[in-house]
Amino acid sequence: MAIITWNARGLNGEEAIRQAKLLVKYHKPNLLFLMETKLADGKVNIICNKLGFEHGFEVPRTGFGGGLMVLWKDNVEVTYLSSSPNHFSCFLRLDNQARAWHFCGFYGEPKVANRHYTWNLLQKLRYTTTGPWLVMGDFNEILSQDDKDGGGVKSEAQIKAFQLSREACDIQPLDYKGDHYTWVSKTDDGSLKERLDWAMVNKEWVEWFPDNHLVHLDFFQSDHRALYVGFQDGSNLSKLSRRRARFRFENMWISEPDCQEIIKSN
Repeated sequence: MAIITWNARGLNGEEAIRQAKLLVKYHKPNLLFLMETKLADGKVNIICNKLGFEHGFEVPRTGFGGGLMVLWKDNVEVTYLSSSPNHFSCFLRLDNQARAWHFCGFYGEPKVANRHYTWNLLQKLRYTTTGPWLVMGDFNEILSQDDKDGGGVKSEAQIKAFQLSREACDIQPLDYKGDHYTWVSKTDDGSLKERLDWAMVNKEWVEWFPDNHLVHLDFFQSDHRALYVGFQDGSNLSKLSRRRARFRFENMWISEPDCQEIIKSN
């Protein structure tokens, strides 16, 4: 199975769509999580058709910014859990997997003053379910000063907040292949680079999928690299026969008042 996350920095132009098509053509993801689509509501079917996916879900832009979209192939079963302008949470199961596991596409709040809301949200997502968990996307933060090249020193308080949230969620970054930095400033002649995009997992996910690899792909004319996670089911669970993917809604977590408050804060 292959999952790609990418901060596209807008999908409302022909060139952006062309780059997205190239990304899908070359790397063939079963599921694609897109951030900063900058698309209004009602565009998901159009993007599905253009990129060759059978299913999709969208969180429309807020004003003229933001926007999330999740697209997946027919051989993936997605059970919706929750979403907000900063995340999409679901159970995933490929057609040959016996049990579903927790996936979360995550988009960290770009405004530093509001970033603590998304760290609180991340910690809430940990308790959505037990078992294997993969969370990946643009977190908009570095984990150490080593994740930054150029510019001034990053605020240690900002970094510490991310570190504490990661520790509270008991997740670790996957080892990667490719360039270390996933974001390059286009307003600073490329002299400022940071690792803002992450794929993090808990120990259950690694135990279930020991044959995994993370690759930092190209930019495809965004200022963020796409992230590719490929893996095979390493468990000895019995395989299921191929079935048509379906989309289900489970209101098990977003009904909690405390969670609603966090999502509204974003």
